Amino acid sequence: MIKFALVLQICHAAFNVCLPPVSDTNFIYNSYKECAINGYSKGYDFMNELDNDIITEAKTFVRFWCEEKEYVQS
Repeated sequence: MIKFALVLQICHAAFNVCLPPVSDTNFIYNSYKECAINGYSKGYDFMNELDNDIITEAKTFVRFWCEEKEYVQS
């Protein structure tokens, strides 16, 4: 069965650096669309939690992508 794993990465354009990508077992979706929509949602939530000054100074942004994975049902 094909599933989609959401991978998030926090980047700081002012410092030209991105933190290592992260994924979680809770970030597995049945469709690409579901994964992509949750990528925007989780990125928004993360940015909303940060202090405005940090975002402005570091020019922080969130990258995300959905990796197709083959899962075997047990």
